[in-house]
Amino acid sequence: MSIEVSTRSYTLRIQVLGPGEAFGWSALLDHHDTLFQVPAREHSKALCFDGSKLSDALRDDPVLAAELLRRTLKLVAGRVQAIEAKLGGLCGLRMRKDT
Repeated sequence: MSIEVSTRSYTLRIQVLGPGEAFGWSALLDHHDTLFQVPAREHSKALCFDGSKLSDALRDDPVLAAELLRRTLKLVAGRVQAIEAKLGGLCGLRMRKDT
């Protein structure tokens, strides 16, 4: 899978995802659209959750809700870093690597 933004003229690949990596976190937010598409680059399988059932489960289990929030924030932070790196590269900036 790859995270991409497409226009009529070009497609900009933001990040390539491998096995076990997640996408679709914006679906956890009500009425939230995104500019990104996530096309498969090869035969893939994905796990899909029913939004209303997931919301019910999170409301009923605060430990599960906290863990999902922690993991989602980590995912979002990684996506923001990928976008920053792509934009920095397009602007000719060298991104600092944290060690």
